[in-house]
Amino acid sequence: MFSALARRWFNAPIHDVYCGLRGFTRVVQQRLQQRCTGIEFATEMIIKASLYGVKIAEVPITVHPDGRQSHAPHLKTFRDGWRTLRFFLMYCPRWLFLIPGAALVMLGLAVNKWRLTGFGSLDYRDTLRWVVPGATLTALGVKTMLSSFFVSILGMSRR
Repeated sequence: MFSALARRWFNAPIHDVYCGLRGFTRVVQQRLQQRCTGIEFATEMIIKASLYGVKIAEVPITVHPDGRQSHAPHLKTFRDGWRTLRFFLMYCPRWLFLIPGAALVMLGLAVNKWRLTGFGSLDYRDTLRWVVPGATLTALGVKTMLSSFFVSILGMSRR
C-alpha cells in the first residue's frame, strides 16, 4: 500500500518503499537532510529524493536468507505502518486536510441550499435544525482547508 501511495502522491518510480538496499552519492545524501530515525527512514529517502527531482532507479537483486533465526522480526506492523502513514501525510497534506475539507464545505453548502430553498415545511425551528449543522460543516471544512495551507508551509520549512 505504501509503495502505491509513494508512486501516486509523490511520483516516485519505485515498487518497494522498504527495500533495504540503496545507493546514492554523498551530495544527494547531504541534500536530503534526513531527520527520521525509525522505520520511516527508508520512505523519507524516497519521498525527499522524488520531491527534489533526484534520479531514482531500481535494480533487481537476489536476496538470500542469511540463516539467522535467533530473534523475532523487528517489524511492528501497526506501529510502523502508522509512523509511515503519518510521515506520508505530513509531506502531502492535501490528502489529510485539503480534500476532506473541500468535501465538508461542499456538504455543508449542499445542506444549507437544500434547506433554504424551501423543501418541506418552512417552520423556522425545523430550518434551524438543518442550517446550523450545515453552517458548522462549512466552517469546519474551511478551517480544515486552511490547515492544509499551514501544514504545507511547515512541511516546506522542514524539507
